[in-house]
Amino acid sequence: MRPSVEPRLLESAILLFSEHGYAGVNVQDIVVHAETNLTSFKRYFKDKGDAFDKALEAVIARTPDPAELAIVLLQKQHEQDLLSLIQTVVHRWYGSLSPGTARLLMYAYLSNSAKWKRKAHAHIFKMVTVLASAMKAKLSSKSHLDPQLAAQVLIMALWQFKITEAQDKTMKEQTAIVDAMIGQAVRGFVGG
Repeated sequence: MRPSVEPRLLESAILLFSEHGYAGVNVQDIVVHAETNLTSFKRYFKDKGDAFDKALEAVIARTPDPAELAIVLLQKQHEQDLLSLIQTVVHRWYGSLSPGTARLLMYAYLSNSAKWKRKAHAHIFKMVTVLASAMKAKLSSKSHLDPQLAAQVLIMALWQFKITEAQDKTMKEQTAIVDAMIGQAVRGFVGG
């Protein structure tokens, strides 16, 4: 049984926008991919911009809520060292991102639309804030590290890796590379 029209349109919009960006997709592309018609498209979306906006909201909703990750941090901060703590949170977040989801977030982040930029930035910034709080909790008060900046560098590097290289790697290879990136970052944070 085929899914109803609305999910097909949304999934088609997500796939096409993540592969081609906003400028590389038109309404007809979405309609054809979803195997429906323009009337159905207009029933669910006002226009192409509305379809992109809803696709962006859908991919954000599919990633873990940063508040859930913050709870995990609070629960585990006393039983794990900094490296293990960051690995726990980062793997949850990173594992939830498909390359397409990461690309769609990047397209929004780099777009000319202030609304889409805000949504993508807010999502990434929440993850950065969660990681920064873990770093603050584990680093000595004498550390000169800016946890917010350090977390942002790590998240941006992981995000870029997911977009540009992850699809060419097995899950095992991705895990090893992500662990190496986290390990390198943590050694840099603590100065060792």
